[in-house]
Amino acid sequence: MNSLVTHDIRVSLVLLAPLKKGNNCYHLLNQEKITVYQLNYTKNPLLFPLMLIKIRQILKKEDPDLVQGWLYHGSIFASIATLLHIKKIPVFWSIHHADVRMKSLNLSTYLLVKFMRYLSHIMPKKIIFCSKNALESHVTSGFSCTKSLYITNGVNSELFVPSLNDRVELRSNLNIIDDVFLVGLVGRFHQDKGCEDFIKAATIVLKRLGLPVKFLMCGPLISSSNKELIKMLTDHGILESCILISGVQPVSKVMNAIDLLCLTSKTESFGLVLAEAMLCATPCVSTDVGAAREILADYGSVTPVGDFAALAQSVIDMLKKTKAERDLLGQKGRAHVCNNFSFAKFSNQYIDLYENSLSSHRTL
Repeated sequence: MNSLVTHDIRVSLVLLAPLKKGNNCYHLLNQEKITVYQLNYTKNPLLFPLMLIKIRQILKKEDPDLVQGWLYHGSIFASIATLLHIKKIPVFWSIHHADVRMKSLNLSTYLLVKFMRYLSHIMPKKIIFCSKNALESHVTSGFSCTKSLYITNGVNSELFVPSLNDRVELRSNLNIIDDVFLVGLVGRFHQDKGCEDFIKAATIVLKRLGLPVKFLMCGPLISSSNKELIKMLTDHGILESCILISGVQPVSKVMNAIDLLCLTSKTESFGLVLAEAMLCATPCVSTDVGAAREILADYGSVTPVGDFAALAQSVIDMLKKTKAERDLLGQKGRAHVCNNFSFAKFSNQYIDLYENSLSSHRTL
């Protein structure tokens, strides 16, 4: 959003739910010249009209040239609220989910997506997807093809940088000496993230690698109090070889502390953690989800979803490279992400889209 502000674009942000003060976005938004409205979103459908009225009042006050909806719920609220507005305003959707099958969504979101399939041909000026995979799955399910386009996510190359200090500090706190390989998974504890596949792969790596290695899992709900996770680790016999962090550490510090990042997800819209790790010059292996192939390119390894044996072999192959080979891979990976997934490129694509769309809208 800072890029929009620096391009002399006035930005007002409507949050369907209020941010907690501990949230990183809370501090970022306070530093930027952005007007922020925080609503109290509820899943109670009886209160939807009240939410729409509030958004309509904000539109009347701000008088925007366009409205950008973010994610499914943000996009649908933006669309309906602009219909109620006196002035005709172009609406854009931004979708950050790849799997539209019912098994990957709760019932209410699945029904919402089905409704949006039909609405996609009528309401939005454009529908922006963060990966080709997400675009293809939505178009195949019935979303408008002519309105859909792909703009990759952007990553902050100034926040995620190689840092020896971060590596030494976190590994010291975890009592991991530098001679021990540390293989990490960063993500919440959820079946979509493939945590059990990571654990199964770790079991194979421990048996076959022949080198000292530990495993780190970091993210929401990942802690010693998670009985389901502890049972998985115990059943596979790797509890003593796995370190659990609930996600309180800065992600950039974790990415520098580990020697290899594993993305074991069963579904992803993009795969942001891969780009974040690569910016820290940390090699990666990933399942074939989201934009993993585009992000990793020739600088990482991609394995089939659910194939933990193939994942384990990729981890072993990566760790058996010499340090010089891994360092070179990390350097090239960082350069690749900086060139192809930068915040500047991301924001410029959005700005160009807005300017071109507004030009055509004003000539109608």
